[in-house]
Amino acid sequence: MDTLIEILRNRNLTKEEIGLLENSFLLLMTLPIVTTISGIARYIIGLKSLSVYAPIVLTFAFYELGYIEADKSTNVIQGLKFGLVLFMIVLLVSTLTYKLIRRVRMHYTPKATIVLMAVSISVIMAMCFGTLLFEKKGLIYLDAFSVIMIMTLSDQFVSLLSRKSLNHTLIVATQTLTTSVISYSIISLNATKDFALNYSLLLILGLLFINFFVGKFIGLRLTEYIRFKELIFRDTEEENGDGKHKQNKKK
Repeated sequence: MDTLIEILRNRNLTKEEIGLLENSFLLLMTLPIVTTISGIARYIIGLKSLSVYAPIVLTFAFYELGYIEADKSTNVIQGLKFGLVLFMIVLLVSTLTYKLIRRVRMHYTPKATIVLMAVSISVIMAMCFGTLLFEKKGLIYLDAFSVIMIMTLSDQFVSLLSRKSLNHTLIVATQTLTTSVISYSIISLNATKDFALNYSLLLILGLLFINFFVGKFIGLRLTEYIRFKELIFRDTEEENGDGKHKQNKKK
């Protein structure tokens, strides 16, 4: 794949075409990185997520929101800032709207649609006010598809709220956001981009190795160590105490 990129670079392509080619290649190559990070977060660290695809959708929405200026320049910090604002709007409006209509007897899809309508109106209002306050640096230059991707998370918020408590939903949403921010920070690094472009074969082999390790992992997750640390350390101390007691008996 490295050879293919080099061949295409040497073709009679304009700088804009080369830029589009490299950006598309980067998005496709960083997708396995994001899914690998999501797997590590779930099975090694123990972070939950709204769904399998939620951290992926949110990560690439943040990535695309980096192109928020009129001149289409990349700004990682601003992409993260605008992404977090939109995520909080979707989360808060989805939660409040669902709480208002929760007791109304109707099918799930119409109820989720009403929530999405409230989210859409809220995002439109935020875009208008943000543009008035910050002029060209407002939300008017956000990529529409990225905004829609974040807005679709409202369905997952509603689905979880219908089955679990508000506290549980907020915890899962926060953990999903944490995984997405970590993934976004990693794929936005210039070192990651350069490695994906110039050493794509090594990247694929490395990701395969990591995923085989994660897929075979059967130990306690990091959050479980933190959660049950008193029990684990107590059992360890008791085992050490029993061992010393047996040694003293032998003596």
